[in-house]
Amino acid sequence: MELDCANSSDALLMNIFCYRRSVANNRLTAMLGIPSGLTPEFGFRPGVPLRDGKVDRTEIDMKLGDLLVEAKLTETRFSNGALSKD
Repeated sequence: MELDCANSSDALLMNIFCYRRSVANNRLTAMLGIPSGLTPEFGFRPGVPLRDGKVDRTEIDMKLGDLLVEAKLTETRFSNGALSKD
């Protein structure tokens, strides 16, 4: 599973938003436009309906209230723990 990997985009968001005080920080929540104290939901599947009656299986990295967050890891050699200084 993706969450088993410490360098996944979900794990990046968990390192930020699972810190208890981050979702209670009024400055952060005001910047994100969400109420304080929400619980993040990781690996959220919104179930977007398609025209043919089926449901899209898209997964969103994190849902926080009405806010949907998708994170991308673009740093080179991120998984090696040594970020490039380029």
